[in-house]
Amino acid sequence: MSQTVGEDEACAALGVDAWGLERLIALGEIEAGGEPGSRVVDAEVVQACADTRSRRRAEALKTLNDIDAPHLGGDR
Repeated sequence: MSQTVGEDEACAALGVDAWGLERLIALGEIEAGGEPGSRVVDAEVVQACADTRSRRRAEALKTLNDIDAPHLGGDR
């Protein structure tokens, strides 16, 4: 049986608030049981989503750096 986490733990791991968690659920990024305010999510799913979000964030920041650095005096 998989371990589950509550809404507060899922939000903390994902770096989102309750609205953000609901958006991730609506977008199909996370599957959760229960009603808003008392969601239950599989712990492995939360970790996988958190890892993906972290990787996407790092890629986006690298892309922004590649675009903006020459104009802002970076990469000299």
